[in-house]
Amino acid sequence: MLKVQITYFCTNGKYKPVSTVVSVPSTYDLYKRKEYWYERAKKNIMAKRYWTDKDMENFGYTEVNARILPST
Repeated sequence: MLKVQITYFCTNGKYKPVSTVVSVPSTYDLYKRKEYWYERAKKNIMAKRYWTDKDMENFGYTEVNARILPST
């Protein structure tokens, strides 16, 4: 299992980035089902902050980036 940090950025620069860490079975699965993992991370962020899809859009969090965290 890989740990992947997925970060959403505010495109207008008004707010700080928000991120979460998800466990992905493999790098192949991450690249093959990228949209699924991005959506899962988005749902995780929204649940933690009590936001909706509309809130994410209103705050400008539309740009997304993922990075694989080093294994320990």
